[in-house]
Amino acid sequence: MTDNRLMQNRRPSLSSEAVRHSEGGIAKAIEEQTATFPSDLFLWAAGGSILCSFALKSAGKDHQS
Repeated sequence: MTDNRLMQNRRPSLSSEAVRHSEGGIAKAIEEQTATFPSDLFLWAAGGSILCSFALKSAGKDHQS
């Protein structure tokens, strides 16, 4: 029990510099474009990519998968 309290006291506190975060121009542009698509689109694309990779791996095409 005392070990947990000691570990909690050792957590570093966030300075005001670490809390502030600014994005660069490229990141902002990408975020603005991707925000126009529904989130489900990215989930389905990721799932499709996984399934495609699994199918290629099952077919013995390791390099393509």
